[in-house]
Order: sequence, then C-alpha cells, then structure tokens
Amino acid sequence: MSDNYFDSAWYRVRHLRLQLRSHARTHRQVYRGQTWFVVQDPQSGQFHRLSPSANLFVSLLDGERSVDDAWQELGKRLGNEQPGQAEVIRLLSQLHRADLLIGDRLPDLDETGRRARRLRRSRLGQRLRNPLAVRLPLLDPDAFLRRTAPLVRWIFGPPGIVLWCLLVPGAALLALLNWSELTHNVVDRVLSAGNILLMIAAYLVVKTLHELGHGYAVRRWGGEVHEIGLMFLVFMPVPYVDASASSAFRSKWQRAAVASAGIIVELFLAALATLAWVLMEPGLARAFAFNVMAIAGVSTFLFNGNPLLRFDGYYVLSDLIEIPNLGKRANEYFFYLLKTRLLGLNGQRSPVQAPGEARWLLGYSISSFCYRLMLMAWIAWFLLTKVPVAGVLLAAYMLFNSLLLPLARGLKFLLMSPSLQGRRRYSLLLSGSLAAALALLLGVVPLPYSTLVVGVVWVPEEASLRTETDGTVAEVLAAPNSFVRSGTPLIRLEDPLLHTDIRILEAERRELEARLQAARQNDQVQVRMIQEQLRRTAAALELLQERAARLVLVARNDGIFTVQAPEDLPGRYFPRGTPLAHVIGERQTLIQTLIDQSAIELVRDHTRQVDVRFVQHIETALPAQVTRDTPAAVDNVPPQALALVDGGRIALDPEDPQRKRLLERMFRLELKLQQSPPDGVIGERVHIRFDHGAQPLLPRLVRSLRQLFLARINA
Repeated sequence: MSDNYFDSAWYRVRHLRLQLRSHARTHRQVYRGQTWFVVQDPQSGQFHRLSPSANLFVSLLDGERSVDDAWQELGKRLGNEQPGQAEVIRLLSQLHRADLLIGDRLPDLDETGRRARRLRRSRLGQRLRNPLAVRLPLLDPDAFLRRTAPLVRWIFGPPGIVLWCLLVPGAALLALLNWSELTHNVVDRVLSAGNILLMIAAYLVVKTLHELGHGYAVRRWGGEVHEIGLMFLVFMPVPYVDASASSAFRSKWQRAAVASAGIIVELFLAALATLAWVLMEPGLARAFAFNVMAIAGVSTFLFNGNPLLRFDGYYVLSDLIEIPNLGKRANEYFFYLLKTRLLGLNGQRSPVQAPGEARWLLGYSISSFCYRLMLMAWIAWFLLTKVPVAGVLLAAYMLFNSLLLPLARGLKFLLMSPSLQGRRRYSLLLSGSLAAALALLLGVVPLPYSTLVVGVVWVPEEASLRTETDGTVAEVLAAPNSFVRSGTPLIRLEDPLLHTDIRILEAERRELEARLQAARQNDQVQVRMIQEQLRRTAAALELLQERAARLVLVARNDGIFTVQAPEDLPGRYFPRGTPLAHVIGERQTLIQTLIDQSAIELVRDHTRQVDVRFVQHIETALPAQVTRDTPAAVDNVPPQALALVDGGRIALDPEDPQRKRLLERMFRLELKLQQSPPDGVIGERVHIRFDHGAQPLLPRLVRSLRQLFLARINA
C-alpha cells in the first residue's frame, strides 16, 4: 500500500463505527509465497481478496472503534507499513459496494436498493457483452448433492483415478486408429436432420454430468453449491452450477480439482463412448456414442479445457499458477503498460502483486484476446455456411464488441479522463499519430500481393511411354535425357512364357503343315480339317508375335527421352499400361493447377508474372506463362498429386464413392515453362506464385469480405 499518507476526504469516514456483517467469512490463502485473505459473502456468492494489512484493519473494525481509531491502532502495529488514508477509503468503498459493512447508523435503504440495481445491471451487461456465456439461474441443488455425495465419493479417490488413467489413454489410442472413419464428413453427419435429436440428447446428458462433476467436487472438500441453471453457449443451452465456493479452499490443488472436474468427467464419457462406438454395430446406440464423443471432444478442446476462455481451463490455470482473477488483472496490466509506457502517466497502480506475475499477465491478455477473436470469427464463418442470418449477426456483434466499443472507450478516456490532466494534448497527438500511421499502413502503403497455389508437372498422354503388354524390363536401349527420333527403340521387355508359347505354336504349325501335305493325296475331308486347325494356329501365332513385337517400346514422336531411375528398371515386372518413361516434345512440358473461385479473378486479370518452384529445386524460381484457362469452373478429379489424400491441397468430395469429384468447383489452368525443367520432374508437385504487384492491405480485406458474403449469403 503505497498511496499518500493523508487524504482530504478522510473527514467523511473517520467517525464511522463499522464492522463486517456477521455472515461474512474470512479464509487465509497463500499465493506465490504471499499471504492473502479472502472474504466470502455466502448470500451473494462473491469473494473479495484482502492483503494482510487490509485484513488486519478490517478485523479492528468491531463496531465500537471508529475508523480513525482503527487506523491509528493499525499504525501502532505496522509502523511504516501502515496503509495510507486513501487506500483505507478505497477499501471501505469496496466493502460498502459489496454490502459487507454495517455501522452505528441506520442503513440507507434507498442506497441499498440502488446498489442492488447497479449490481443487476452490471451482471446483465456482462452477459450481453459475452454471448458465449449468458447465464439463467434455475434452482438450488445443494440438498440433492449432499444426499447423493456418498455414492460418488470413491470417484475422487485412488480407484477413480486409476480407472480414469487406464480408460482415457486407451480410448484415445482407439480414436487415433479409427481417425479416418471418425472424421469422414463429420460436420454433415453431426448436423444432418436425422442426427439432430440424438445430438441434443447427448449434449444434455454430457453437460449435465459435467456440471454435476463440479458440484460433487465442491461437496467433496466441504463447499456448498446453491445455484444451478442454464448457460447459453453460442445460443445452445448448457447446464451449469455455481462452484465459486471453491474459491475459499485453502489448497490450490483442491481449487484446481474442482475447476477441472467437468473436463475430467467429459473425457471419461468420451472414452466410454469411444469404446462403445468401436465395439457396436451401426445403429442408434452407436450413433449416440458418436455424438457423445463429438460433443465431449469439441467442447473440451475449444471451450471448457482452453484456458484462454473463461471456462474450466481458465480457472485451472489461474489456480495452478497462483494468480487469482487472472483475466481481469491481465487486461488491467495491459492498459497499465499503455498508460505508463506509451502515454507517460505517473501514479498509476500496477496490478502486479508478486514476482513473476508480469509475464503471465501480459502474455495472457494478448493471447486470450487473439484467441477469442479467432474463435468468434470461426463460429461466425461456420454459422454463415449453415445459418447465414445468425452468422451475420454474430459477425456484426464481434465487430462492435471487439473494435468499435474499445475505440469509443479509448476516445472517451482521451477526452475526459482526469488522469490526463496536463498531458491531454500530448496523448491526443500521440494517439492520432498512431491511428494515422495505422490508416496509412492499411489503406495507402502498397505491400507485395500474390496468389500461391500448388501444381503438378504434366505431359500429354501421347508423350507417355507405356507398356503395351505384360513383361519384365530387359534393358534400356537409349540414353536417358537424350534426343530421340520417332520410331527409335527405347526400352526392351522380355516375357519367357510368351516366347515359349511362340515356339510351341511354331512347332505345332510345322506339324500341321506336314500332316496337310500327307493328307492331300488320299483324304480331302482330313485336308479341310487340318487347314482349319492351321488357320487357327497361324492366327494365334500372329497374335503372340504381335505381343512379342510390342515388348520393344519405341518413340512415337521426336523429343527428349526421360526416365526416372533407369538403373532400377532391369529385372522389374510391369503389367500392361504401366508408364515407364516419357518422350517430351518441344512444347509438351506443361504444369496443371487448380484455382479457387475466390482467386480466379486476380489470377486472370491482375497477374504480372508467374514463377514456378520445383519441390526438389525449391531455391530456383523459373518463369512461366498461362497457356490454357478453362472458361468455367470444373468439379472433375484433379491431377492425382494435387488431391489432399495424396499429399496435395485439393479436397475431394467425401460423398463421391469413386473419389473423382472436387469438394468445390475450381478453375483448371495450364502453364508453360519458358525454359527447360529439371530432369526427372514429371508428375511431381510444384509451387506456383502469381504476382499481382503491390496493393494496400485494406482493399484486400474488403475484397475478401465481399467475396465471403457473395459466396455464403448471396449478398
């Protein structure tokens, strides 16, 4: 406590005789090696943290001493550590607003009513400012929890811990082994009309057991739970219990256990559902188990288990790192730094109260703000694709709450805050300069602009050298990467069985010819029969000889003979139709790529230069030009190397059993390199950069938002 020792308003409180209300309870706790005292108000469910000196002062207020007498006695006990009068006034104001003080005067009922109304308005404002967590209290579950707590006490002991540690990791391994089946078309499966009722039922079961986990954990260590209700999480009703009684627990591990109880329950339910899903045959029960897995997993990792949102994970982190009220103090510390470091204000109180807190507070304030923005943007995007009106409303709310409202508050602070007295002009000039610089950066300063896609090196089918019959490569006849003429033998295959069959048929033909000569002298019927056999044998022999001729692969056009790993070909068997090499003509090396509908206008009308980088030669950029552009979007299968399942970036429609249809229609482009490509790159992926010159960031953002609305809601 380091404020001025005396205060001009002291006369207003010095003669008051005050004391804490009888129902208030005080709990001693230790945070980061420092002792603190928590005052609990069981009636309102609120907690107030006091320093040792503040707690000592409150303990001296017994209803008989005046405030001034208590302050003087505090000075005798603490000496130079005695708090100043200004801090004492702040402490009394805090306790008065919380309705925790009574005095020697009759209470001001009008003031009490005004405080209650202000508290209700404050809570309503908090709910409206956070649509992810609007609460509606319903009933008091403490009696039910007290009666049923003995039935679940074993869960919080060694048997429950061992069971959880065995089941959850095993179920996680099963989920990984069945990951492709679990995630196949997951969004459409979950949101299908036939699954909605199952999902709602699973949702209510999971969330009810989640909140009961919190309640039983509070009862396990002697706390009380007096509120249960519904919290509207992204417009979905979710049961909740008020487990704030755990704030009075002395052990941080007990507080963290209460906060994590819901996460533990959900992971346990997800593990049971995973086992059931793996063991069951398709049907209603298996679909219900899948919904339990999906709900418990998504809510745990995106919401409840994430410390960057003020749900269970937040309280677990806050308790384990011993920084109570982490979110509020993190924001206060961020603005404290802005006021002191940027605006140069003096006399500001730092929310840092212990060594090591500053890094946590600054890191949490920035990361939580960014994560909330990303999560809200993702939810808005998701709703735009499913419920466009709700998505637009949420996006508008996010813009107002995350941008417009903070700007309005900042402007009000700059224009009206008494703390800027004497530095208001400097603060306005500095803030205006920063805003102007940001506006210039976003709207005026041109920055490099390009579209990056992945393509594949492709040649026409006539350039491919494919096996025309089954066989084993005997030898490569031409030198790889050499120029060859049309008709030049390139690769020779062999098929010992084919040659054996040819020799057998040749011997059979000679035998038939000899028999024919003998039969001509005395048996014309026999002659006709032998002639028919001879024709069949000759036809079969001709067919085999044609196959034997096809064992030698020849060039069908002039070009460069390219083959990958020619030294590995001899001795390998290849079935008919296998591509072994290419004969690439002067203008036959092309690159194919697919362009998203949102980028095709830029690529077509605003491309200044095209660069191609091969995966094996990523350091070298080769110039290229577009030689062919499909006028309409296509949805047929892309080159294999571009598909997501083959390591590319193009998603295929999971509903297509043949896996030959694109998930979204795209535009196919062909590019021609302006110089020879590296050796052995046919069929490989390349990185393509369409250079659009330079453009400020703001027009890009406006264009992207416009395309989003055009694509999703036809605005």
